[in-house]
Amino acid sequence: MTSTQAPIRVLHVDDDPSFTDLTVEFLKRENDRFIIETANSADEGLQRITDRPPDCIVSDYDMPGMNGIEFLEAIRDDHPEVPFILFTGKGSEEVASDALSTGATDYIQKQSGAERYELLANRIENAVEQYRSEQRLRETREEYAAVFENAQNGLLLIRVDDNGFRYQRCNPRAVELIGRDEGDIVGNTPEEALGSENGTKVVGAYRKCIEQRAPVAYTVTLDLPVGEVIQQCEVSPVASDGDIEQLVVEFRDVTEQRQHQRELEEYETIIEALNDAVYVVDAEGQFTFVNDEFVELVGYDRETILGNTPSLIKDETAVQRAERQLGRLLSSDGPEAIAFEVTVHPRDGDPIVCEDHMGVLPYDGDEFTGSVGTLQDITDREESNTESNHTIGG
Repeated sequence: MTSTQAPIRVLHVDDDPSFTDLTVEFLKRENDRFIIETANSADEGLQRITDRPPDCIVSDYDMPGMNGIEFLEAIRDDHPEVPFILFTGKGSEEVASDALSTGATDYIQKQSGAERYELLANRIENAVEQYRSEQRLRETREEYAAVFENAQNGLLLIRVDDNGFRYQRCNPRAVELIGRDEGDIVGNTPEEALGSENGTKVVGAYRKCIEQRAPVAYTVTLDLPVGEVIQQCEVSPVASDGDIEQLVVEFRDVTEQRQHQRELEEYETIIEALNDAVYVVDAEGQFTFVNDEFVELVGYDRETILGNTPSLIKDETAVQRAERQLGRLLSSDGPEAIAFEVTVHPRDGDPIVCEDHMGVLPYDGDEFTGSVGTLQDITDREESNTESNHTIGG
C-alpha cells in the first residue's frame, strides 16, 4: 500500500524479539505509512515514549515484570488518549474485558497467517485516524473557545426551541456589558436575563433572524444595571441539518460613541448657523473641516479643500504669518485665542481681506491636535477706513 498521507509512528512492545521482527516486517508490507519502533519489555516501552509518544502502541499481554494491562495503566497516567492495541496470544474473555475496561483501544489475538497482520494493520490505521480526527476537533473547539472567551465584543450563544430562546453561554465581555453575573444570564430567557421590556426588544430581532435565515443587525437601547446603554448588535443563525437550533449574538456598547456623535452634530449645526467662515486644521496643517460659509468665501468645493493646506488660499507671506501667530498660541504664556488680518486668495475674483480669529484645539494628552478659527470678510471695513483717511488728509 502506497500513500502520501502523514506517517504513523507505532511502538510494538513484546518480550519475543523474533516475533517483534516478524510483526514489523508484515506491518510495513501492509502499510508503508508505518514507522515502527520495538521494545522487548514494558519498562523499555515506557522509556521509549518519555520524549515523544507514538501515534499507536501495540503490546503483548504476557510479559515479565509488567504485563500488558499494567503497561496500559502506566501509559494512561500520562497519555490517556493514545491508541493502545493489545496483541496477544493469551486469549480469554477476561483479558479482553480487563484490557477494554482499562482503556485499550482494541484487542486482537495472535494467530498464524498473514490475515492476522492485515487485520492488525487496519486496526492501527483506523485507530490513529480516529485519534487524529478527535485531536483536530478538540483543538478546533479549544481555539473557538479561546476566541469566544477573549473576544473584545460581547458574545451570547442562544438555544432555540419550541419554547422560545434561552441563553446557553456568554463571554466575560458580555457579562461586563450587560452588568449582571453569568449565572443571571446563562440558562435564562432574554426576558429573565435582561428584564421584560428589554427582552421583548431583542426577541424581535432573534425571530427576524430565524425567519430570514440570515444575520440581522440592529441597535437597541437597554435599561440595564449599569445604566441606559445603546448596544449595536448582530444576531446570526447556527443551522444543524437545516434546522436553526442556535443563534449567536455579537454586540458592543456604542453609548459613548453615539453621545459624541450627537454632540458633534450639535456643534456642526451651530457652526453652520454662523455667518463667519469656520475652519479646522489638524497637526499636519491640513484642513479637516470647513463650513458652507468657508466654501462660499474661497470658491473651492469642499472635496478640494479638505486634506489640502492653507497655501491653497494664501500666499507664502500669509502662510508664514499665520504660523507665527500659531506659535504665539502654543507658547507657554500665549493667549487662548488671537485675531490677525490675512488676505485670502479665492479661486476666482479679487483677493479678500479677512480677520482670522484662531484658537487651539484641545490637546490629546501632551500632543498638539490642530487649530480652529473663523475668517470674517473685512474688505468693506478696510475700504471704509481708507476712504476716511483720504477725507481727513484731503
